[in-house]
Amino acid sequence: MDQTVRDHHHQQASARLSRERAKAETSAAFSNLSDVLVETVNLPVAVAFRSQQEIESLEKSVLAESKAFAANTKKWLALVAKLNSSLKELGDVENWANAIENDVSVVVDVLSQVPGGSNASIASTSGTSRSATGSRNSLFS
Repeated sequence: MDQTVRDHHHQQASARLSRERAKAETSAAFSNLSDVLVETVNLPVAVAFRSQQEIESLEKSVLAESKAFAANTKKWLALVAKLNSSLKELGDVENWANAIENDVSVVVDVLSQVPGGSNASIASTSGTSRSATGSRNSLFS
């Protein structure tokens, strides 16, 4: 009977060792499976996170560029408005000069019709004179 009890204890110890080994192997296999599943799930999440970071970085750079573009556009619009104003003023000066030239021409014509000897000197100092064909020399031509 002692032998049977010893054999029984030996079988139980052997079975316990076998169960513990199987339990350790199962635990290791589940740990590996868990790591693989977490990696499989985390890979798309990591890709999405990196993509989101890149998009946010691009968004910041586009925002900065658009602000700079808006500032440059405002500067260009101000320059164009200033140029337009200057061109209008130039047109006004040209019209004024033409009016003065016409007035001087009328004064010269009137003075040339007045009898006396000072007509030639007035016509030569006014900047406008008549040629043989009858055309005037303009101040701006």
